[in-house]
Parts: sequence; structure tokens; C-alpha cells
Amino acid sequence: MKKQSEQGFSGLKKENPFRVPDNYFDNLPEKIQVNIHTREKVIGMPVTRIIDYIKPHLALAAAILGFALIGYTGFRYFINRNSDSQI
Repeated sequence: MKKQSEQGFSGLKKENPFRVPDNYFDNLPEKIQVNIHTREKVIGMPVTRIIDYIKPHLALAAAILGFALIGYTGFRYFINRNSDSQI
């Protein structure tokens, strides 16, 4: 007994339904060269906005400020806890 998937494929042709157009590979290099020459662009200096330059610096400053704030809060908590235990 054949499996269900084998039964479904048994009715299909074993020929390749795709074909290459006639003389496709004969003209291919010329077509590629034409496309390369028509698509050439002048590469200039990239435009850098001021925000693109400042963004990494702002992120670093925010991280340093966050660490300082966490450290200060922890230090104040530690000092207040020690002063309360001495009383």
C-alpha cells in the first residue's frame, strides 16, 4: 500500500516545467554591462546630521548619570542605615 503522499505525487509529470529563453546566455554579458553603465552613481560624502553625531554621546552621558544616581542612592541608604543602628 502506497503512502498518501506517494499517491499524490504519482500523477505529476517528471519533466521540468521551467525553461530558459532562447539565446538568454548569449546576450547576458552585454545586458549586464549596459545595466552597470546606466546605473553608475557618483558617490559623495555622506550627510551626517548633528543628532547622529550627538546620540552616542548622549547615551554615554545618560548611562554615567544613571550609574552615579544608583551609587549615590545606595551610599545614602547605607549611611542612613548605619546612623540609625548607632542610635
